[in-house]
Amino acid sequence: MKSKEKTSILHEWADTTTAHGFHDFFKAKSVVAKLIWFFLITVSLTLMTYQLFRLISEYNRKLWSTTIEEISADSLPLPSLVVCNVNRIKKSRAEQYGLTDDLLHYIFMHMDTQYQVKSYDLSAEAAFIEWRTAYNFSYMDIFDKLAHSFQDIFISSGIIDKVFVKQPIDTLDYGRCQCYDANRSSTVVGTKGGLTLVLDTQGYEYLPLFYDNHLYEGVAVKMAYNCRVEVGQWIILQPATRVSLGMQLYEKTLRESERSPYNPFSYLASEPPCERDPKLMFSDNALGRYTVENCMKECEWLRAVRQCNCIPYMKNEQYRTCEVDELRKCQGDNVSLQFFDQYNGRQVLFFKFHLSLCLPIYYQ
Repeated sequence: MKSKEKTSILHEWADTTTAHGFHDFFKAKSVVAKLIWFFLITVSLTLMTYQLFRLISEYNRKLWSTTIEEISADSLPLPSLVVCNVNRIKKSRAEQYGLTDDLLHYIFMHMDTQYQVKSYDLSAEAAFIEWRTAYNFSYMDIFDKLAHSFQDIFISSGIIDKVFVKQPIDTLDYGRCQCYDANRSSTVVGTKGGLTLVLDTQGYEYLPLFYDNHLYEGVAVKMAYNCRVEVGQWIILQPATRVSLGMQLYEKTLRESERSPYNPFSYLASEPPCERDPKLMFSDNALGRYTVENCMKECEWLRAVRQCNCIPYMKNEQYRTCEVDELRKCQGDNVSLQFFDQYNGRQVLFFKFHLSLCLPIYYQ
């Protein structure tokens, strides 16, 4: 009698519950149907129980990761320092390798540079090709040989060379730069916890060939981690000045996420949508992470990539670096990447369309 009452209670609960699996299980007349529903319900309850157990165990073990790694008590790693001489090519090196004013004008006329060239003349193209062939220089070789080196920028570089981990990098704003990693942490807040560096602007090596290549600009400096120069602002250091640079601590905590065949729910996670995590088309390793400026830069390069099968000015794993004298040839005579006002209406519309896709990232 009591078993019948319990059965009727279960049937009544199954009729009113939204868990239709239980309802179908109790109402099924076939033994096979009951076995199927029993199996499905058992699997579902097992997975739910496992997920709840895993969530509780993770919370109790406090499996969290942060953007800042604590090396020792109250210490922070010093950021990398990117130093560039505003003058991209040394005057003495240019004279040593026979670079005349006409050849220098030709080089910088086709470069993505902050300089404003005084005159635009393509008559030196044949002479430049002959000069480049004689020295067997590629675009990157020019700055490997003629740009300011580590020893040129740092005074007492012999001592600093033992402390710093240096790495030459190419930037769009200032060309060949030097990235230095102190490879140490600071435990003191303020100037006492930093480093004192003496830089040489080498004003006597400046090329007086451009409107905005000024002696008083000296060197450009940016602080970043892992030499990622796409984030942050350049700081111009003038000669005979003392400047203190610092970074504000920003701590962000992220939940650790692991994928395991024993946790099928982890495979349900999807990548964030494109508007939350946009990617660059072909220059992730050259420009770094996505920014509006880098996206606009890719729009400028798109024509060269499609027509010349190379990337101007930068190193890239997928494409070779364009040579200075080949850009104009493969894109058409008298057309430079720098002068979009010379394009016809269709090309201007094409360029504006790609610029409209470079939207800022909005994080919630």
